[in-house]
Amino acid sequence: RLIGERVCDIHNDRDNNCVSKSKAEDIKKQDISRMEQAEKLYNESCEVCRLFGGRYFAGKLHFKDCSYIGDMPCKYENRDGVGIDRKTGAAKRGVKYDYEIIPKGTSFDFELIAENLDEEQIGYLDFIIKLLCGEGIADGDYLAIGGKTTRGLGRIVLENVKKESINADTLKTRIEHLLNSRMISKEG
Repeated sequence: RLIGERVCDIHNDRDNNCVSKSKAEDIKKQDISRMEQAEKLYNESCEVCRLFGGRYFAGKLHFKDCSYIGDMPCKYENRDGVGIDRKTGAAKRGVKYDYEIIPKGTSFDFELIAENLDEEQIGYLDFIIKLLCGEGIADGDYLAIGGKTTRGLGRIVLENVKKESINADTLKTRIEHLLNSRMISKEG
């Protein structure tokens, strides 16, 4: 949006998304193969839907669950919260709650799988990774995920990034290596 590109909100049922329901229905009614329908839906989609997924197809980026990295068990901290009355903007009586946070400096693994990216999408991914590593962000700014980010929670930075590309040739080599190592272990 900042650069003038239109993106959509896939959770909004209005017909102002990159591929509206009516547009998708029109494409699906056409006397063409399902593959051609999929290609038309993809080509009509905005860059965000093409990369992260939209109403009619999965995204090309897959974020895996992160696991805690550490020798000691992860210790959570408890914080207090107070419900706010939306009309008055003041604390609402009797609406106190607790929540847990993960302490600053806690480390997690992170795995992102990207499939079938074109050159432009590879550029977007490289930009995203740079932001996650803290590059290109002004001093004092940060990326945050999860809840209560306006209160300073959820700040993240990627460290020790390893990027690996797999194509048909490297996949074949990996499979051959795996099969050979299994044969050796069965023989031994």
